[in-house]
Amino acid sequence: MSATEPLPEAYLLRRVHEALGTDPRVGEFGLVVELEGSDLVVRGCLGTAQRKAGVVPVVVEALAEQASELVVRDETEVTPCEPPDHEEELA
Repeated sequence: MSATEPLPEAYLLRRVHEALGTDPRVGEFGLVVELEGSDLVVRGCLGTAQRKAGVVPVVVEALAEQASELVVRDETEVTPCEPPDHEEELA
């Protein structure tokens, strides 16, 4: 496979998924990455707005070698984790 030949869809999605999980700007393997026509869509929940802000740059960098015509759609949501409001009692 040459550098200019596009990756098969499964490899492309795996590359993006791995980048989202391993890059510290996002650091989330639980996101869903799908192709919808010419859009690459990322869905799921992230703990901070800072991590959400990292989604598109990480995806664009992961696709850079592909010179891709894909449009990246970030449909992730921020759902912050709140600390517990009481102590948990263990039996």
